[in-house]
Amino acid sequence: MSIPQKTGILLLNLGTPLSPETADVRKYLREFLCDPRVIDLPWLQRQLLVKCIIAPFRGPKSAKQYKEIWTKEGSPLLIHSQKLAKKLQQKMGDNFVVELGMRYQQPPVSEALNKILKTDGIGKIIIVPLYPQYSASATSSSVDKAVELLRKQDVIPPFTFTGPFYDNPLFIDAFVKVWKKNNNFEEYDYFLFSYHGLPERHIMTASKEKNMQCNLNGCCDTISPKNYFCYRASCFHTTRLFAKALQWKTIPLQWVHRKWLKYLQKLHMPKVISVLRQ
Repeated sequence: MSIPQKTGILLLNLGTPLSPETADVRKYLREFLCDPRVIDLPWLQRQLLVKCIIAPFRGPKSAKQYKEIWTKEGSPLLIHSQKLAKKLQQKMGDNFVVELGMRYQQPPVSEALNKILKTDGIGKIIIVPLYPQYSASATSSSVDKAVELLRKQDVIPPFTFTGPFYDNPLFIDAFVKVWKKNNNFEEYDYFLFSYHGLPERHIMTASKEKNMQCNLNGCCDTISPKNYFCYRASCFHTTRLFAKALQWKTIPLQWVHRKWLKYLQKLHMPKVISVLRQ
């Protein structure tokens, strides 16, 4: 007789301050930036940099920016992540247990994982990092945390991780539907696709592990088995897929860093730019 088993689904996202107040933002920055996957400096240098320079001085500025996007319900990232977890639970049914864990701050990965493990009948766990493109500072850090917690358990159910999904047609289609619903594209001449920043040395390190010498140039123009996990290449590929789905023309893609305003000026853009941030 086979024993009915449930599947746990652990959704992992990056995290958010508990509030947009400076003290909470500083606490979040200290936890986030002291992660060696995020700032890959020796321990002492990283601690001094984050706790003595970045958190004290950047905290108030970041708090001001958080207040601009904070809603009555709370952090947009947390609220949307919780809604996703709830809808996925409804979609998957009673044979699945869906929990959300944030890599930094609340709700912690430990709490979400414990809820799954304490559920009767859990036979396996699927761990889902909610990052379309792979990066060591987000994906690997979240995976590290989940594995660290699982290693402390006496009984560890079989578990697997899902990979990047930046080129998944369902992901592209879902975003396109949301954009078409919430934007009047005819009001704009250009659209800027903006992705979370990443130190170039992270990209270079990842390329060496895959035996590919990234030159931050033409090597990211197409996706191949060697650069499938390259953050820069996957961001470019995501942009091309979105543009194709929306039947837009694309200008040559650039890795424009903080100088993107000057880059836009070179294009002589006459109207307001719509920033579609992923």
